[in-house]
Amino acid sequence: LLGITVTGYASPEGSYEMNENLAHRRAQILKTYLEQHSPDMYIEIRTAWVAENWDELEEMVAASQLPEREGILEIIRNTAAPEARKAKLKSLADGRVWATLLKEYFPKLRRVSCRIDYLKTE
Repeated sequence: LLGITVTGYASPEGSYEMNENLAHRRAQILKTYLEQHSPDMYIEIRTAWVAENWDELEEMVAASQLPEREGILEIIRNTAAPEARKAKLKSLADGRVWATLLKEYFPKLRRVSCRIDYLKTE
């Protein structure tokens, strides 16, 4: 076993600072859980976090049948500043797009993952 990497993710609603804190806390909670429930395992557990998971949101929207899909993708791909990106998404289709993203897409972005790296020996 080479190591474990725990990564926390947050969705884009809320401030960047709040999302960063949430993602970091998610990673730290799982790391602590793993350490407490595997006391005999002497392996490094690293943490990482993604404050606003725009890449995965872009993938989900690209694969969707949302009527405003192209407009959403245009904003995500061509608006660099997160707060400006959020403002444009909130104004798209009189707020209906943002409401759909909040209800159907953002919950899927909030999670923590665990990657285990190992060498296979024969």
